[in-house]
Amino acid sequence: VDTLRYVQPNSGSRTYPCKSNYISVAIRDSGEVMTKATALDEVVNYFDPMKALKDEYLERYYVERESPAANFEQHILLKKDAKFLLSGHMGSGKSTELQKIYKNFQEREDYLAIYLDAMEILDTNNIDYADILFAISAAIYKYSVEKGIKFDQRLENELDSFTEEVTKEVEERTEMGLGAKLNVLFFDGGGRYSKESTVRKKIRERIQPKTTRLLTLINNLIGEVRSNGYSVVVIVDSLDHAPHADDIYLNYGRILTDINCAVIYTVPIEFLYTPQ
Repeated sequence: VDTLRYVQPNSGSRTYPCKSNYISVAIRDSGEVMTKATALDEVVNYFDPMKALKDEYLERYYVERESPAANFEQHILLKKDAKFLLSGHMGSGKSTELQKIYKNFQEREDYLAIYLDAMEILDTNNIDYADILFAISAAIYKYSVEKGIKFDQRLENELDSFTEEVTKEVEERTEMGLGAKLNVLFFDGGGRYSKESTVRKKIRERIQPKTTRLLTLINNLIGEVRSNGYSVVVIVDSLDHAPHADDIYLNYGRILTDINCAVIYTVPIEFLYTPQ
């Protein structure tokens, strides 16, 4: 082989010279060609210590180790509405462990596994408990629909009505269906909720007086999923990056743990040493 030509959809192609008759390559998410390492320093260059292993990378590079997160799965299987706080130093592998838990529950036929990265769908520099609850409700609906779970029409109408109320005058395309509205807010390219502070502020102000109603909606959605034969586990990652995460947990922890399913939240390590 003299050259390797890598064609990336919609991005043209690139050609790489080869120095041997046989090469071993892997294509990274970014489209970069990764040749097989021959020295340790090359191995180090292939990994970002601040980026969790997931998907194919989790399969290929995850190394089993003793971890408190590994015990979460057994506790969740024993207690369907167990709640956990996961903490650790930056770069210690929290997100990778959560990706592993998420993958394991994804592979179970009796579970709906939901993974939310607060850094992607919310603004961790300006976050409120209302943001977390709304994102969880959106994710439960999205993941359920993708799994083929159908909700009672009245319940779906209630969630649609709630979404319409809190996004009124914020979302211009009101003719969109419920799933499309939630995707635009949270999941399409990061979503407006994480990128637009004015949108987030208006929606948050409307949710806060309706917290009990939103929590009831979330639990009704979970109840409907369970009636279809699935238990639910929700993982909310990257909350440990929020500057005021301790305030959220100390003042609104009761609300965040009133969700009727298993939930794992991440918390800053310094939170473990506060008097509260």
